[in-house]
Amino acid sequence: MKNTDRNATRQTNKTRKLGKVFAFATAFAGTELVLDGGVAEAELVWGNFNQVNQTNTFRFSITNVPGGGTATAGIFVETDGFRWSFGNLNFQPVQTGTGSNNNFVLFNEGDVVGPDLGLNFSDNGRSAAGFDGHIGFSFANGRSLHYGYVRAVVSADGSAISLTDYHYESSPDTAITVVTTAAVPEPSSLALLALGAAGVAGFRRRKLHPESSVSS
Repeated sequence: MKNTDRNATRQTNKTRKLGKVFAFATAFAGTELVLDGGVAEAELVWGNFNQVNQTNTFRFSITNVPGGGTATAGIFVETDGFRWSFGNLNFQPVQTGTGSNNNFVLFNEGDVVGPDLGLNFSDNGRSAAGFDGHIGFSFANGRSLHYGYVRAVVSADGSAISLTDYHYESSPDTAITVVTTAAVPEPSSLALLALGAAGVAGFRRRKLHPESSVSS
């Protein structure tokens, strides 16, 4: 085989690899990803409410929940802080006491949200100034309960609230452990990293197997 034929074959293979890289990167472009939760038949679903330093009433939701539908709730501004009120699917926070109108329970990394833990899930949970951690929550679709948590920060003076990364178990009645969300690179960054790795690998192959200058 001549060198020109070898080069054409290599170029075709590179084009195919690049196509796979860009297809992989595009898969991360959505706002919600499903990852393996490490438990048989269980999946950890996560996304971002993108509510940062809010000082006014707003609503937030999780779409396409297991069984169909949307879990919706709202944060309402009050004189003593912010209040979580569910909209549908009983999308409720964990509170410090029984009943409603209690402060949110602060969950940190390693804490567990789930059934049979003595947690109080109820409407009208309230924020405390300086809250910085996670709020546990549940929502019900039919008779199934799903458990999760959301990253929440309330300013020191209680004037602004942020709700960002959320996670929940897609398997019903399954506990979930709070973990710190690692930053996910933008699709373009993933593609560049993959291309860089491919370039290094190609450079090493060329050093190990230099092309012959003699035509066959």
